[in-house]
Amino acid sequence: MKLALLLLVTSSLSQGPRGVALPNGARVKIDIQSGSVEGTLVARRGDTLLVQPQSKSDTVRVLPSAINKFRVQESPALWRYTSPSDINFFFTTGIPRPHDVTASSGDAYERILIVGNKTELAGVDATTGAVLWSRKDLGNLKRAALDLAWSTGLGVVWRSDTMQIIDLRTGVKRWDTGSLSFQVARGWLPSPGADTALLVLGRTATSATTLTSVDIASGRVRWRQDSVFAAEPKVFETSGIPYLLGHQSPIADSDTSFVLYISTEGPVRLDLRTGRVLWRSTVLRGAKLPLPGDGYASIAQRRGLLIIPSGDSLLALKSSDGAPAWTSPYKAKKQVFRIVSTRRGLLVRGYEWFDLLDPATGKSLWHERLELKNAT
Repeated sequence: MKLALLLLVTSSLSQGPRGVALPNGARVKIDIQSGSVEGTLVARRGDTLLVQPQSKSDTVRVLPSAINKFRVQESPALWRYTSPSDINFFFTTGIPRPHDVTASSGDAYERILIVGNKTELAGVDATTGAVLWSRKDLGNLKRAALDLAWSTGLGVVWRSDTMQIIDLRTGVKRWDTGSLSFQVARGWLPSPGADTALLVLGRTATSATTLTSVDIASGRVRWRQDSVFAAEPKVFETSGIPYLLGHQSPIADSDTSFVLYISTEGPVRLDLRTGRVLWRSTVLRGAKLPLPGDGYASIAQRRGLLIIPSGDSLLALKSSDGAPAWTSPYKAKKQVFRIVSTRRGLLVRGYEWFDLLDPATGKSLWHERLELKNAT
């Protein structure tokens, strides 16, 4: 079955007709002094509109001086894309423009419509509806099999046990995990900060948990480590597609290092340039992972400390060596789901309470927690 996608521009905003670019065929509703006119715009002569009412054969001339309120209810389709087969998914995304175009247009991104159907994956210009590219070898993808690599204009596609990077502007494959000697790709995370690398976890002949840092645009391997993890990282799965993006994001704690917490072994600190393990914290070994999807706060940083939620507690580790910075964890009624660093201390929130902590000790700076009921 063939499906059609229509790009419709609709608006219920009240607006005057002067200076508004209205295409013929737009459905409008105009409140005038003697009542209202609702119908299709068929022509425009200066500021005078010719409207074909729904219930009449004659057109109505509407002068600007008679208009009290003007509304565009629906514009005609700007373009149509007909899929060659049933559509599995579609979405729009922004593709970074070249710098010279950005400077002249003031818009850093152009929009592209990605359509996955039974027989191909296609890229469509969201402005004109023109098909920019199609990949018949990527037909019948599930939505979970295509990730966006943040604002790079690149996509991550899963096929069987292999992950490939494609250019969303052209559809061209840049590289895949076969070039990394992976037997099975198991997931990826963005390298922290302003870096342009992927952290890719995979099974190799050497290790079931090989971690590799790869330049996303070229596929160049920056480093590979086979012994980062003593315990298996948790790998999520949707529709048979593995992924790591449900974890806490990697945290750049310096210009040359980052902290990764994706295993029940606990957080590990790695050299960003080589992948060498700088420390492993044993404080959280065996603890349940603080997954954002389970309602845990993101790990926060404050003056050389990593503030980490765990169960119904909050802990602080020293970035320098992974040792505990507080004499005891901060105990809450339930998990902490937000941490904000302020000038006066760490503002932490649970589902029915607030508290302000001394970052150096983890002790409350208030006489007692601020209790909330039915808060949003």
